[in-house]
Amino acid sequence: MKKFGVCTILSIGVFCALLLLAPINALADSVTLTVKSFGPWSGSYNSVAPAQSLGGNVYPYGFTVSGTLGTVNANLMCLSYENDIEIGEHWTATPTAVAGNASYEEAAYIFSLAVAPGASLQTVVDAQWADWALFDTALTQAALLNDGTGTNGTSIDLTDTENMLTAASNYVTANPNSTLYSEYVIYVPSSDGYLPDGKDDGVPQTLIGIAPAPESSSLILLASGMLGLAALFYGRKRKGVKGV
Repeated sequence: MKKFGVCTILSIGVFCALLLLAPINALADSVTLTVKSFGPWSGSYNSVAPAQSLGGNVYPYGFTVSGTLGTVNANLMCLSYENDIEIGEHWTATPTAVAGNASYEEAAYIFSLAVAPGASLQTVVDAQWADWALFDTALTQAALLNDGTGTNGTSIDLTDTENMLTAASNYVTANPNSTLYSEYVIYVPSSDGYLPDGKDDGVPQTLIGIAPAPESSSLILLASGMLGLAALFYGRKRKGVKGV
C-alpha cells in the first residue's frame, strides 16, 4: 500500500486534471458579457395588422466573455426577445448547464441547427425566431412569426419555426440524457445591463452559446508532468526493492 501511495495520488491528480477538460466543468461562477456586434436583421410585416409587424437582429450576437478562464470572443444566440441591448453594453451573467431544464434542452437542440456546419441563413433566422418563441409563447399567440421578408432578404417562415419547436420537444422527450446538452451553456443575467457611460439600460438578455472549455494546453502540460513524476517515483521504488 505504501509503495504505491504517491503513484496513486499522482494518478488521481492526473485524472482530475483531465476531467477539467469536460465543457461542463469549465463553467465559471460568474462572467461579464460585453456586446460587440449583432447578426443580420430579420423582420416580418403584416399588412393586415401592422402592430404585429416586428423584427430583430438574429444570431450571431458577438460578445466578449470575461471570467476566471480569461476573456474570449463568443457568438451567442439571444433567448429574450423583449429585452433590447446596445453595442458596448455589459452585464454579469451566470453560466448555467442546459441539462435538467426542458426549455434549455429544447433551446440547445434548436441552437444546434443554427450552428451546424453548412447551416443556411434561412435556417439561422428560423432557429432564432423559434428560440424566441420557445421562451415567449405570446410571440406565436399574437402571430408575431408571420411569413414576411426582412431587410436581409430572408423570410420568417412560420411553418419552419413551428416545425423546429415540435422537433425540439420530441427530441428532448426521446433523449433525456443526450450528450448534446453538454455542448452548450445558458448565460443567465445576474445584473442589469450598463452602457459604457454607466447609464442603466434595463434588463439584459438571456443567451445560449457553445460551452467554453479550459485552456487544454495548460491542463495537458500539468497532466503530463504529473504522469512523469509518477513514473519517476515508481522507477525509483522498483530499484530500491531490487537492491534490498
